[in-house]
Amino acid sequence: AMALAKAQQLAQELKGLVESEPAPCTAATALLRQLRVALIEFPSLPPAPQASSDAQAERMLARSVFELALLLAVKTRDSRGVDKAYAQLHPFYTEFSDELGPSPLRWPVVALYLMHLLVESRLAEFHSEVELIPADAKSDSCLQFVLGLEAELMQGSYNKIWERRRAQPNPYFAHSMESLVEAVREEVADCAERAYPKINEREAARMLLFESVDELRTYVESREGWALRDDGFLHFPSETETKQTVPAERLVRQTLAYATELERIV
Repeated sequence: AMALAKAQQLAQELKGLVESEPAPCTAATALLRQLRVALIEFPSLPPAPQASSDAQAERMLARSVFELALLLAVKTRDSRGVDKAYAQLHPFYTEFSDELGPSPLRWPVVALYLMHLLVESRLAEFHSEVELIPADAKSDSCLQFVLGLEAELMQGSYNKIWERRRAQPNPYFAHSMESLVEAVREEVADCAERAYPKINEREAARMLLFESVDELRTYVESREGWALRDDGFLHFPSETETKQTVPAERLVRQTLAYATELERIV
């Protein structure tokens, strides 16, 4: 009981660190490591749960710690940490759910995990996870937000994704949205440079989800062979001279929609 009380106190400290802005990630990570070690001593926890007089309290604590671990991993962009925390949470959201009752963080956490899968283009896993969500839970604002994002990705409605940054249902989504916008930007950039030799700089900034040409200029410096010239156009590397003049946004949108649909079918 003393070990449990001590771990509960540490979990409260971790919650305070994770929820603060900006989060002191080094201190939070160290405290999380300490809590993970403490949880090993509780007999009621997976992978081989045993009877314990404190079983419910131990499991409630573990669920809370793993939820905080996922939130911290989202904040620090720790991809493996997100996967690890979600895997550890799974039994608490399934086999122990009746015993523990609903967690107020469950659907925000699931939604953040779905965002993580979108960012990494793990679409088969995304759709498998969505299938497991009860129909009545899909009205949750966090889940609605992510499901809407996925639909817009499929349709190639990238400007709508950009606009959704201002309508995030939870502050933790800011970290995932930034990663998603970066992932979309890279895909659009790769398609655009293969499609044609140059694009108007303002159109390029809009397509690549920048708010200004100055932001585009900074990004261009990171892309080999790209150049913003005095003629007001963004010039791509001329690997072939047979690039056709096609409406830029339509071509990029179609290419990404086909690729995403193929991945979903496979």
